[in-house]
Amino acid sequence: MPAVHVIRSFAHDGRLEDLTRFCDFPIGPSPAMLVKFADGSESVVAHAHVRIQPWGLGVHPVLLEVRTIIERGDRWKTAVDAGWSLTEWPE
Repeated sequence: MPAVHVIRSFAHDGRLEDLTRFCDFPIGPSPAMLVKFADGSESVVAHAHVRIQPWGLGVHPVLLEVRTIIERGDRWKTAVDAGWSLTEWPE
């Protein structure tokens, strides 16, 4: 299974903040699945979807994206310390 783009949302400092990372999964994740990450943290998959990205010439790589349920804000710093990156969305 290729790497999966995982987006975790945290209720942090009075707002929602997303952290992201690519993770290897042995199977395709599905909603309601409990995921335990390599850093020891865990979350539940809210939804998963496949994004096809055309590169031209008939090549269409697939990106599997997973979003987890909203997590408690006190988990945010632990995730950042474990290498999860801030996600900046275009406005």
